Amino acid sequence: MATQVYRVSRVLTAAGSPVARVQAMNEEGHEARLELPALLVQRIAPGHVLVLNWSIHALPEPLAPAAVQNGPPVAADQAPLTSAASPRAVDDAFMDLMSRVRRDSSAASAPPPIATTPPASQTRSGPEINDEFNKLLGRAQTKGSRHEQLRTKQNLKFMAREIVAEMLRSNGAQMLPVTTPGALQACGTVMPTNGCENLLYAPITTQRFYRSGRTDIDVILEGLIPVVPGSAVLLAQDARPPWPTGCYSLRYRLANNGNNHDEIQIEWFLDDELLDTKHYGSEIYNNDGTVIKDGLLPIPLAMGQHCCVGGNNRLRARIRHTGNNNQIENIRLFVHHGKGIQCCSSCSMGRSCDCGGQAKA
Repeated sequence: MATQVYRVSRVLTAAGSPVARVQAMNEEGHEARLELPALLVQRIAPGHVLVLNWSIHALPEPLAPAAVQNGPPVAADQAPLTSAASPRAVDDAFMDLMSRVRRDSSAASAPPPIATTPPASQTRSGPEINDEFNKLLGRAQTKGSRHEQLRTKQNLKFMAREIVAEMLRSNGAQMLPVTTPGALQACGTVMPTNGCENLLYAPITTQRFYRSGRTDIDVILEGLIPVVPGSAVLLAQDARPPWPTGCYSLRYRLANNGNNHDEIQIEWFLDDELLDTKHYGSEIYNNDGTVIKDGLLPIPLAMGQHCCVGGNNRLRARIRHTGNNNQIENIRLFVHHGKGIQCCSSCSMGRSCDCGGQAKA
């Protein structure tokens, strides 16, 4: 069994004709021509690859004698020599044959004006011509047995392997996309897994942050320290994993041992969103400068909900001096992590704060 690979060069069809011709040429310049039903060549275009898997076998018994022709005998010197005919002459003869079949088909559909018997060459219909092509191509006209189907399946597998082998032997490299010399071929956009997908923070960073139990609010975004009267400073946390807010501890010192703590205003923000409540220094310090109870105040609620800080959020605090004297000398501010989603809700509503680990009645 021989396998040959050709590249289609021309596809000849005619309107209304049931047959068509496919011309192909291999790398050695040898040409192959196939006459096929027109329905089979609708998707064939020049440049497609034609793979022929064929073999020739000796018949076990002599062929039956050919049918006697009704027409007059043709002399041997007048018979056309296909081997000596030019490709142009063969193409013209093929197109003439298809045109004649089309005219005969239209004539057969119309009622004949007189009762005459046309020649046999003019009464051939499309299926009969297709049967002749099938005989020439070695195809069975009817559905074969299971053994024949299995053999056809094996032949298709063998032909597929031969196609791949031929592409690798000949021009398989030319079928790959052209890239810059030395560059790797892009085989896909799927990245291999490495175990770190969707990881915002490393495990050691997350564990140490949660074990610390608190977050410092010490990054200056606006203003300066010391905070002069009539100005403000905006502080924020650094980038951290997600965490629930608890109570916060604010310690500051006024110049000249001042006690105008009610002029110190504390506002909390989640990014640019203002939280629900404002606090004042008089809620943290007494007039004599001592701390009220444990000095913890709750982080205000966010639209009535417990304030949870996401990994991409930043908790911010603006400390404003609304008075006219005694500037704020220094500031130390941090927030305890909440024990749960409602950790500090009770003290946000005026009850004792239980977020710092020691609840005060």
